Amino acid sequence: MLKRILMLLAVSSMVFGQQELKIVSYNIMGMKPGSYPETRLKIIIQNLKQLDPDIIGLQEINESPSSGGSDNQARIIADSLTAFFGIPYTSYYSGTHMAWDGQFREMIGIITKHPVEQQGFADLPKGTFSRKVVWNHIVTPLGRVNFFNTHLDGESTGATLGQAQKMLAYVTERFYAFPSAAVVLTGDLNNVPESESITTLSAALVDSWRKVNGSLPGYTVPCDAPNARIDYVFYKSSKIKPLASAVVMKDSFRGNYPSDHAGVMTTFGVDPLGVHISAAGPVHAELLQNYPNPFNAATVIHYHLLRRGHVTLTIYDLRGRVIEAPVDEVQDAGSHQIRFDAGALPASLYPYHLVSETGISSGKMVLVR
Repeated sequence: MLKRILMLLAVSSMVFGQQELKIVSYNIMGMKPGSYPETRLKIIIQNLKQLDPDIIGLQEINESPSSGGSDNQARIIADSLTAFFGIPYTSYYSGTHMAWDGQFREMIGIITKHPVEQQGFADLPKGTFSRKVVWNHIVTPLGRVNFFNTHLDGESTGATLGQAQKMLAYVTERFYAFPSAAVVLTGDLNNVPESESITTLSAALVDSWRKVNGSLPGYTVPCDAPNARIDYVFYKSSKIKPLASAVVMKDSFRGNYPSDHAGVMTTFGVDPLGVHISAAGPVHAELLQNYPNPFNAATVIHYHLLRRGHVTLTIYDLRGRVIEAPVDEVQDAGSHQIRFDAGALPASLYPYHLVSETGISSGKMVLVR
């Protein structure tokens, strides 16, 4: 038990210490009959563990109608990453239609390791199937991000341009609600960069692949002999910029491809021309390690706020469920502390997040019995 806890501490230290934001967009091909979906899902999870993305936009998430959601692919991925990395991953998804001749429910969704403050979706004009764009307002190490994910029709259906326009209207609405947050849009957009729907999106947002790689093709389909780019990570921000963008999930595993698509991963960092960082001191609230740690009954969490504002302190379990939110109020600048009583909680590692007007800080506590 102690060895596992020490391993979780080491892994979570690496994760929370990063100053980059890795975004993946990936169409996982659902539970297509005859495609060995259980085997493919295991390969997908193995690849994601290696990539270690912060936020994942997933398309073609499936679940069995009779399962009650227990075999939902997004939930399984999030639970697997939570168990592996020792920090909570949350999944948010919304149903679109019945797939594969009505055998499975299909969804569009988001998985993230960072706290989600708000979420929602917008219906898009119907094409071959019903379509949606889902949204999470996420607090990340680079600041707040309005994150969107979608799956559009191919241009031949005649619905795609209307879908792109409706989606941009939703992105704009969320942007004006949170004007200081960056915008990131991922998706299987089913169209190449020169198509009308993509050029419409490119007039408002920046294609991260093209920003980083110029004219390199970046083909994502088909996975085994790629000749088209239809999977994207778009962004709009004066505060973050893409540092790298690569085609991922493109190799076979013992002869099996995890999907008929490859994925795209873009790594973002702070744009020094868009964000002023003072040399005089920290720009984020300072969250100190709880003491004692490890603890077996109660512990105290100390933190220091740079300015007055609304503050939340939330404690999670390893499945991403909220255990307690001892702070959710406006507080003055200066030093603060709260006492956390573990009560009857089982021995484990418990991550906690401090969200203030100046950003997010994270820690982890170890409860022993």
